[in-house]
Amino acid sequence: MAYGKKWTLPFKSFDNIDCRVDIYAEGYTGATVETLKGAPNPFNISGQTDDDLFKPVRLQSGYIRIICDDESWRNMIPKYNRSHKVLFYYNDNLTWIGYMKAEMYEHSLYNYVDEYDFPVICPLQILQQSYLDDDPETINTSTSTFYALLSEILGKTGYDCSVAFTKITQDNDFITSKINRMLYFDNNDEYNISQNRKIFKSSKSCIEILSDYCSFWGFTCEMHQSQITFGAVDLIDSSDAPII
Repeated sequence: MAYGKKWTLPFKSFDNIDCRVDIYAEGYTGATVETLKGAPNPFNISGQTDDDLFKPVRLQSGYIRIICDDESWRNMIPKYNRSHKVLFYYNDNLTWIGYMKAEMYEHSLYNYVDEYDFPVICPLQILQQSYLDDDPETINTSTSTFYALLSEILGKTGYDCSVAFTKITQDNDFITSKINRMLYFDNNDEYNISQNRKIFKSSKSCIEILSDYCSFWGFTCEMHQSQITFGAVDLIDSSDAPII
C-alpha cells in the first residue's frame, strides 16, 4: 500500500534551526497537506537509557505534540502501527524515520489550550509483531548468510532502511556467517492441501531473532538517524560505518 503526505508540522529547534515533521497516511491520495500547529516541544525522540546499554537491540520512541481546537485531531489516530509514517527533518536533512503508534494519544489542557500527544516508534519496533515468511522457496533453504536474513527481517519494517556496520563488526564473521533458517520455524505436521506442502510456523518474532543473533556476537543494533547500525556496545559511530 502506498503512502501519501497528509500532515506537516513545521517548527524551530532550540537552536533556532528550521525543522519539520511530515506524516504520511497509508492509502492517502489527496493533494491537500494540512499544516499542524505545534505545542511547546512539538517533537521528541529518546533512546533507551544507559541502564539498557547491553540490550542487543535498542529501541527509540517519542511523541508528536500539537495544539488543536477542533475535532480534526481524531483523524490523526492510526488504526495500526504502520498506518502513518513519520519523517523528521532537521535543517532539511532527514534525521529520523518511524511510525505513529496505533490507537494511542494523550490529551491535556494547558492555559486553556488543548494539547494532544501522539506516541511515535522507530521502525525496529515493528519487528516485535513481525515474523519470517512461510515461503516454500526460502523455507526449504537450510542455510543462509546473516546478511540475507537481515535483509528479509528489515524488509518487515516498511522502510528501505540503510544498514551500516562499524569496523569492529566487519573484522569478524558477523555478516557472512551461516545460519539455519529452520531454527526459527516449528514443524507441526500440518499440511496445506492447495499448495501441496507442509505448513511451517515461525516460532520467534523478527525482533527476537535479531536480538538472539546480536547477543551471540556481543553486538548491539540501533537506529542512528535514518539508518540501522550494528557494532560493539557503546562503540557505534556512523562516521566509521560504510553503508552496504
